[in-house]
Amino acid sequence: MESKIVLCARKGQQLLEHVKLMLDFTEKCYFNKNEFELTARRLGIDASELREAIIVAEVFHDIGKIFFHSNLNVDEKCDNAPNSYRGHEVLSSFILNTISDQYRVFEYDTPRAREGTEPECIIQRALKYSVHLSIIGHHEAMGYQRRSHASSREVYEKFLWFKKRTGISAGEAVEGFLSNVLSGTPINLGTLRYDALDDEDLVRRYLERFVSHVDSVYNLHNESKEYLYASAIATRVSAVLMMADNFSAAKGSVKNKKMFLDFDSTCTMGRDVKVHT
Repeated sequence: MESKIVLCARKGQQLLEHVKLMLDFTEKCYFNKNEFELTARRLGIDASELREAIIVAEVFHDIGKIFFHSNLNVDEKCDNAPNSYRGHEVLSSFILNTISDQYRVFEYDTPRAREGTEPECIIQRALKYSVHLSIIGHHEAMGYQRRSHASSREVYEKFLWFKKRTGISAGEAVEGFLSNVLSGTPINLGTLRYDALDDEDLVRRYLERFVSHVDSVYNLHNESKEYLYASAIATRVSAVLMMADNFSAAKGSVKNKKMFLDFDSTCTMGRDVKVHT
């Protein structure tokens, strides 16, 4: 009988449960509000585009935590999981960029030629950039320091030795997690190449590419207008991402929580989240 893979988001919470709670929270408490469509109109994008950007950010924001595991089939209740996974958010963005052609916005070997300067092209690029900005900055906005190149090697070691520690390839672990999360989730990730995470060239040059990825995301403010537009969209994506993240981490217990003082939690009451494991 095949062992069940257990991925933890933090002490006492599996990663799948964490993301499912976030998606459920966002569906109930944001997407069905008038403010959601108003925000999309003010940003100059379709509500469906903003919706997808938020969902993709939520699905991928903690996926980098997978590579901090040493054993994938014990500790089902995550009692021994750490509460902190230093650098996981940058790795999460890197993974999305590596496996999804729909959200691949950074090329590391050669500068990627930007295709088209029409408003529609700029909007599409800005939406993709906004997802990466939101993922890579979702702890920064909560007071954590920006990831430095010094911490890149630490995260590199987690990724490089993952298969040796667990016996499972990087692509297999990510595919297993996403297959559960994405079931019934209407988003377009394009072609997903999980094997890209195990590509020999990527593994050999991972640290170099990882540092390049960090630079690409953090240097967005130095670039052209689609990057500035991406920053505007990312402020809204990040706000929802962090609220859902905190709600899920608290497992819906928002009473007397400072972060929810101005939040109407009645939208979550009497509607259980169905988590499929």
